[in-house]
Amino acid sequence: MQKEYITQGTLNVIKRLKGSRNGNPRYLVEVNGEEFRTQPDAMFGYAVTNYDGKGVLAKVCTYYGKQTITYAQETYLMGDEENDFNYKETPHIYLKMTGRN
Repeated sequence: MQKEYITQGTLNVIKRLKGSRNGNPRYLVEVNGEEFRTQPDAMFGYAVTNYDGKGVLAKVCTYYGKQTITYAQETYLMGDEENDFNYKETPHIYLKMTGRN
């Protein structure tokens, strides 16, 4: 994995992709106008539909040359920047997502 970062926005499931070799689900999703795929054989593939249409803080990276979403934490976006969730103000969630405890 390279170029790992965190993005914020509304997650929308675009479509279900062909499953992995082991039969696990994969999805194409959109967050903030960017498209991401779920990793093959990742547990997050089962959970991603629970976040459809919701505001999320998403951990994304490049995986074998493809933009990939690896984790999402639901946020409560209010629609204006003043009230939007900001991971810099809630470091415990940011640290959990990055694995830096």
